[in-house]
Amino acid sequence: QFVPSEHVAPVVAGPLVAPVNGIEDSFVRPEDSPLGVDKQSAVDGFDDQEEVDAETGELSVRPMALPTPKMPSPAVVAHHNLTHYPYRSWCPWCAAARRPNSHHTTCNADRSRNVPMFCADYCFPKDQADPSTITVCVGRMKPSMSVFASVCDTKGPEDQYCLSRLENFLKEEGVSKIAYRSDQEASIIALIERALHNCGKAGTVTDAVPEHSAVGESSSNGTAENTVLQVEGQMRTLKAALEARLGARLPNTHPVMRWLVQHVASILNRQSTNPEGMTPYEYRHGRRSHGRTAEFGERLLYYVPKRLRAKIDLRWRVGIFLGTADRSNEAFIGTRSGNVVKSRSLARVVAENKWDADSVLRITGTPAQMC
Repeated sequence: QFVPSEHVAPVVAGPLVAPVNGIEDSFVRPEDSPLGVDKQSAVDGFDDQEEVDAETGELSVRPMALPTPKMPSPAVVAHHNLTHYPYRSWCPWCAAARRPNSHHTTCNADRSRNVPMFCADYCFPKDQADPSTITVCVGRMKPSMSVFASVCDTKGPEDQYCLSRLENFLKEEGVSKIAYRSDQEASIIALIERALHNCGKAGTVTDAVPEHSAVGESSSNGTAENTVLQVEGQMRTLKAALEARLGARLPNTHPVMRWLVQHVASILNRQSTNPEGMTPYEYRHGRRSHGRTAEFGERLLYYVPKRLRAKIDLRWRVGIFLGTADRSNEAFIGTRSGNVVKSRSLARVVAENKWDADSVLRITGTPAQMC
């Protein structure tokens, strides 16, 4: 509705809302908001920057209108929602969780290496609404660019699940000689060296050379730092998307968060590409992953093998999708009892039946229990 100029409220300097923890609860620019902005599209079909009035001949400059976001088709949106990878500016969860701040430079020295390099570090994801944190060990192997991520109950080699996961990761790389880099924290060094020692006894990695970054200089371990940012960004995205779907918060210490961390590594290994254009999965196995996936936390149908049911029992049961196994295309499924099982065959249900907060929050099984 038009408001006469004499009734327009005076402009008041200062923020429109009260700052929260010193940060204004608003966006300075449209592209900083969680709403996707298409920066390349033309506005209303106008290409000329000037126009001439036909009657007066007056020349004027067209105003620069804010660009309108281009939303893809519902099918494209649904497909992107499966993993939220790669980043898409029109996706509210991608933009809010992973919109990049600034680019990181690549160390040219690593490009000339003829020995694979494994870089690792710990991170401690949390959100403001939840004071509890989880400890995650994150690593990346070059040149395959394979990502390792595992929740740790304790730092160092005393965490048997994280140690076992790291051993399997190093074995699957199929290399006998590597260099490894971390900061000089004793726990991360001990974890890597114990895993390499066990791999050496198994006859896989037989030669490993340490390289430690300078104390207090995180940039000197840039590969690990960038991988941490990538893993944390994907975690934020999937967690925010799941909570929006469920209409409920997922506590940081909930068992489902352990599956989410593992699923993030699986997404990056199956969908990201290295400089040669190969996915880490393809680099390892010689072919790309052909397994199908669903949205994390989605309710679906999974097939129960004959040996696990009676002849007249139903073949398919309802469960929660928690990710895909590293060495196969089997999926991890949360069941009604709270346990987690594996299944090779999945079937999606109609949209109105996909999401159920009680079914997700009921899950008690952890990745460690599947070893």
